[in-house]
Amino acid sequence: MSRLVFLKAGLALILLCAPGFTQTLSKKDAVSQDFSKESVVIQQWTTNVVFQSDGTYTSEFRAQVRVQTDAGVRQYGVLRFPYSQASIGRVEVQDVRVTKPNGPVVTTPLDSIQDMTSEVSRDAPMYSDLREKHVPVKGLEPGDTLEYSARWQVDKPLAAGQFWYGYQFIKSAIVLDERLEISVPHERQVKLKSQTIQPTSREESNRRIYTWKTSNLESMSVEDQKKVRVTTLCMDYSHRRMC
Repeated sequence: MSRLVFLKAGLALILLCAPGFTQTLSKKDAVSQDFSKESVVIQQWTTNVVFQSDGTYTSEFRAQVRVQTDAGVRQYGVLRFPYSQASIGRVEVQDVRVTKPNGPVVTTPLDSIQDMTSEVSRDAPMYSDLREKHVPVKGLEPGDTLEYSARWQVDKPLAAGQFWYGYQFIKSAIVLDERLEISVPHERQVKLKSQTIQPTSREESNRRIYTWKTSNLESMSVEDQKKVRVTTLCMDYSHRRMC
């Protein structure tokens, strides 16, 4: 599955959450739903973004996915981590491991990672700075639980001292727990707009931290997603529509 994340940097952070079909999952909901026919069930999908006042930032991602069918194995058999050579200082795949139903853990060696030109760059040469790290997952079979994590370090913001962020929540698969956390310097003026999913916020060590929590209990096809306004977070900067 592609991780639909678009990262850029703006003077103020404005997060828009467009109307969608988002619901909050309780333990009772999880027990009552039958997801056995799904190719995968995403148990956890977490993104943590930390912005600095100079526009640099880090983005850390972690996922836990229960793979249930051969189609799920094909979908997650090779993990892809996109990045831009123009802005991202480095992307580090931190761990990839598979837990078998009876307990054994198979760890994918990180020296198997391949750095490749992204499919977008191959189709549109003007995006030649876009690349992907590919990780073939070792030992993945139906019934396994896949866990993996990665960290992006952005050292060259598009505009110094500015930041903005765009994110699209997953609708193409069952997701039990999806979380987005964005941390900004406390002194920065942040204009926040949110609909459908209301974030919580807290103050911590001279920073303001926003957290969104959601779930998706009904997977949608690409065709169905085109018919509805999929829940997204995006930004409007300097009177120009960014999303």
